Amino acid sequence: MPKMIGNSPILLIVDDDDLVLSGLQVFFSATGYETLASRTLSETLRVCQRFEITPAIAILNYHLNDGLSFDERIALFTAQFPDVPVTVLTGDTSQQTAAIVRNSGFRLLLKPVAPLDILNYVRGVVDFGTIEDQANRH
Repeated sequence: MPKMIGNSPILLIVDDDDLVLSGLQVFFSATGYETLASRTLSETLRVCQRFEITPAIAILNYHLNDGLSFDERIALFTAQFPDVPVTVLTGDTSQQTAAIVRNSGFRLLLKPVAPLDILNYVRGVVDFGTIEDQANRH
């Protein structure tokens, strides 16, 4: 299963906020990533399985209106992709949420997150280089 399409890593984004979802998708696409964006994890997992896609990294919203708990969602994701790094994105600033995410071993990013901060984080995980590197690849 590919983690790249051509020279571009596949970034999986799951968020039920359309503005966040489309903003992240457009932003990462413009910086050289292939993105698979969806409002639900189950939809995303079905697409990945059908087209044999393995993302290089996943950004998952903590609270989704999909009827699943965070633990259930993470169990589904890691069952299909045990080695894919996960970053949890949320606007929930409670200490309880932060502790749950930290205890699960995932990185927590709080909304609103500055575009360059999330880009630098993703690049550090995926090792995809700088904007100048991307320009030289095309």
